[in-house]
Amino acid sequence: MDSALVTAASRGDSEACAHALEANPEPSDESMAHALTSAAAQGHDEVVRLLVKRGARVNQPGALPGPPLFVACQCCSTETVQLLLDSGADVTHQGRGTWLPIHQCATFNKPGAAAALLKAGADPNARSKTGFTALHCASTHGSVDVAELLLDSGASVDAASAKGFTALHSAAESGRAEAVALLLRHGAAVDALANDGVSALSLAAMEGHLEVVELLIEAGADLDRANGDGDTPLALALQSQEEHPQPELVLLLLRAGASVAAPTRTSVLAEAVMVGNHDILEAMLTPEAKSVVDAPDRRGRTALQQAVDKGNWDTAAKLVALGASHATAATEKSVPLVKAAYAGATKLCEAFLDAGVPIDIMDHEWSPLHQAIRGNQVETARMLLRRGADAKLLGTLHQGCMYLAAEVPSVELAEMCLAAGADPCVAKKDGWFPLHQAATKGSAAIAKLLIAAGADPGAPGLRGFAPLHCAATNGAAGVVSILLEAGADPLQESAQGFKPVISALERDNGEVMRLILQAGESPNYASSNGRTLLMQAASRGRAAQCIALLDAGADATAVDSSGKTALELAVPESRSVMEAASVLQRWFRRRHLVFWRESWT
Repeated sequence: MDSALVTAASRGDSEACAHALEANPEPSDESMAHALTSAAAQGHDEVVRLLVKRGARVNQPGALPGPPLFVACQCCSTETVQLLLDSGADVTHQGRGTWLPIHQCATFNKPGAAAALLKAGADPNARSKTGFTALHCASTHGSVDVAELLLDSGASVDAASAKGFTALHSAAESGRAEAVALLLRHGAAVDALANDGVSALSLAAMEGHLEVVELLIEAGADLDRANGDGDTPLALALQSQEEHPQPELVLLLLRAGASVAAPTRTSVLAEAVMVGNHDILEAMLTPEAKSVVDAPDRRGRTALQQAVDKGNWDTAAKLVALGASHATAATEKSVPLVKAAYAGATKLCEAFLDAGVPIDIMDHEWSPLHQAIRGNQVETARMLLRRGADAKLLGTLHQGCMYLAAEVPSVELAEMCLAAGADPCVAKKDGWFPLHQAATKGSAAIAKLLIAAGADPGAPGLRGFAPLHCAATNGAAGVVSILLEAGADPLQESAQGFKPVISALERDNGEVMRLILQAGESPNYASSNGRTLLMQAASRGRAAQCIALLDAGADATAVDSSGKTALELAVPESRSVMEAASVLQRWFRRRHLVFWRESWT
């Protein structure tokens, strides 16, 4: 092969090509073919003309996929295409796959070249292996000039490919509005169906081509024709909103008369709820939707389920007003009334109750009243109690209304539940009582309310911890005071032998420590390793509690089993420990005692 000739042709260097031909006046047919197709593929018109005049065979394929005429129809000028035709190029020689030169002209919008091919005898209805005509190609790529030329030359406007696609399908799927308008003007069948039952409108709706949809609607396209999968254009438009967000397209279909109740594989209502567009939902939630309000979508979920899961309570209420079934929407782990109660959707809850949903229906764990309390939804809880919700009902873990109100914590909810008969003394399965929870949360008002209602201030709960342990652990001085006033034992031990005063060491609350000491705990109480409360407070950096203990008479000179005092145990590893050490040092100085550690220097 004459590489110099091929290289020069590929670069478009006509002078170098001429020199190569002078150096080798009789290059091989293969070299000339490669040079010609390379030049044609790059659009080097001058080189193409030179090679043709020097005898290059115009119908011999080169290195590229197709004969020179095929590649020239993509890249070269009309004059070059005409030159190849005048030199005997065959308009029926196939290029890549089974496309013909006329397909190339249509794909790359070469109207001049297409006209030359048609004049030379190219068939405007010639098909590729897959049945695509040049009109399909022109429509797909928006080559309107070529499409019009083909139609004027006798191309069949409704010719179908092997899959049943017409040119209108191709233009609609690609969003070529100008091509769609042209095809419709030439009488294209607007409702032609492909082999899978899809129409041009369905394709345009699915791909989000608003202008094309508008043209097809104006041409009278069937708005409710389902494809082979059972999806209407409206359903397809809704399903594609995530990928092609075009709410205007959906609204266009609805305003044109697309039926919400048309038979379809998926619930258009549920799909609309998933989209979540207010205007679309308003347009769809009409009396017509009643007949399909409980239809499932492609995931098997109803519109009501979708609305509840998304927290779209206004839409859920409108669906219920249209007759949406609570039973159909409910699952073992998701009960619409229960979820609505947690969110405080009071009007929706009332709508469910008016529709006959049991007021004490349970999901896998909670009743509506339980969830209203957990969500701190006072008005919803009040409505449920007014309508007869059972305040004594327990959750699966035995949590009652009073426990949940204490967990929030909400005095108003606790008072409402007590007034409705809730038991203040029922424990969870783990043994924790409502009073334990109020103590943990530091709610003195709820603790007082529970004790007044009969709760035992000394009731042992999980691992034997009493409410006083919980309040002390969390530094809730107000609750500690109420519990002690109600008779809680300040010396009560847990199952592991922990006293409330030990629990108090979890937080540096001097008032809690004072209250427990005043109630009878010894300021010199020591654990089994001989460490007193003061030692433990100092080592943990509890400066306020060190002060409370010293004020109550704690012995700062006492030593533990290793012979260390509280001050020696206050190793300065943190600011809080240093503050505790300072408290002890001041105590020693006030008493004119000397205590020194080399580590402090």
